[in-house]
Parts: sequence; structure tokens; C-alpha cells
Amino acid sequence: MQIAVHSGDLTKAKVDLIVLGVFSGKATRGAEFKALDKALKGALSAAVKDEDFKGGKGQKLTVTTLGAIPAKRVSLAGIGSESEISRTVFELAGRAVRMGNAVAAKQVLAVLPKTIAELTSVMELVGRGGSLGQYRFDQFLSEKGRKPSVNKLHVDLGENGNASAAMKNAVKKGETVAAGV
Repeated sequence: MQIAVHSGDLTKAKVDLIVLGVFSGKATRGAEFKALDKALKGALSAAVKDEDFKGGKGQKLTVTTLGAIPAKRVSLAGIGSESEISRTVFELAGRAVRMGNAVAAKQVLAVLPKTIAELTSVMELVGRGGSLGQYRFDQFLSEKGRKPSVNKLHVDLGENGNASAAMKNAVKKGETVAAGV
């Protein structure tokens, strides 16, 4: 699986699934949520209300876009408290890949929380989390199910621009660590 950096308008991203990480109690507050909700004509906020989605750790919500934007689906992934940002990034990358595999997505865009100050340090966690999210131990399962479908994980950096060489090296280091697990 390849890990790449995305910057730009989320509503124009040509991926199969957008996974937006949201903190507890702040599911509908971010600019990214508002942009996606506007493009989906309020469907995202309606689903949040209908399903009582709060952004708690492990909580998820998926909406089909029905062609309103290039992405086929938008998912909200509850990532819990803002105080555990490094663990949050690691888990979000892994969850985004697993959520993509669950819906046979080939390309997934994970949108990191915008409160991260030092992106280079967390990109290693993205590499590690994304790689481990793709792993499945199915050696002893009688029915192995669908093979992992995600071949590219895009990570949105928002207004922070393009990936530096240091960020790319950090992702590679994370992937290497995950391969050794």
C-alpha cells in the first residue's frame, strides 16, 4: 500500500472514501466537516443528528455521497480526546484503512485533526498506523473473506501544504517499523 499526501479541496478529492477524524463533542465543528456537509446538501449533519454521533473514541458513521462529490462515501471516525493526539493519529490511519477495506475502497483519504502543530513527527505514526491497519491475520480462518482492497492512503494536510522530504522519510520509517511487527 502506498501512502501519499493530499492538500486541497476535500470536496474534489478523487478517492473512494474520505475518513474525517473528529474529537469527542466536536463532530460538526471543523471547517472540513462544514465543507463536506455543504457539498452533500446537509446529509452529513442530518446523519450525525439521526445517529446521535458524538465523536467518541471508536464511534463511526458513514454516508454515501450519491455522486454529489467525487468520493463515493464520507465517514466520520470518532477519535476521542484531544489530549492524546499522537495515539489518535496512529489509530485514525489504521481505522481509515480498515474502513476502506470494509467497503472495497481502493483509495482512502484520511483527514487528520488540524490541531497538530508538528506534522513531520506524526507522519511516522501515519505510516505505521496505515500499514498495520492493512494487516489481517487470517491463516487459520476457514473463510478468509474479501482481500484487502486499499492500495493508496492519502493523508490530508489541509493548509499545511505539500509533504516535505522529512515527512516522506517519516512515513517510510513508520512503514518499516510496521513491517517488522
